[in-house]
Amino acid sequence: MTELNHISNLPACRGEMRAVPVFGELPPGCHAELVADDRSEPILHIGEFAVVDPDQCEPINGAIFRIRYGEPGRYRREFVQVWRRDDGWWTAPYNRPRSLEEAEKLIWERRMLVCKDGPYPTTGPNVGYLASLLEGRVIGILESTARDIPRLAARS
Repeated sequence: MTELNHISNLPACRGEMRAVPVFGELPPGCHAELVADDRSEPILHIGEFAVVDPDQCEPINGAIFRIRYGEPGRYRREFVQVWRRDDGWWTAPYNRPRSLEEAEKLIWERRMLVCKDGPYPTTGPNVGYLASLLEGRVIGILESTARDIPRLAARS
């Protein structure tokens, strides 16, 4: 019998706590995208499949999206967090320096320093430009088994 007199032994405290829903199968209209880097840690982990809803492309403050940069035939896709400031919408990986101290630490460790992109306009003729780059909002991760991975990776 497990001792429940210590908080770490409570069922809710065992295992990893996730901030995103875990789907057993893809919701209708959604697709799975392989997470290939650590730029979205701790929300998305390398090797997981993010569930992307392509019908949700309007920016939402704080949400994680799949974005497409570049030109046709040379697109680069990645997961970014979107947020709004007074000067417009901004995008950057979730796992980014949040202070000068964090940036200096990355530089000292000779690690890659990621930049943010923006501002994207919220008024005027280019108001929908950011939404045109967003390929869908990440609504969760897919619980996959070893036999699912080749099929899902081929689609990413």
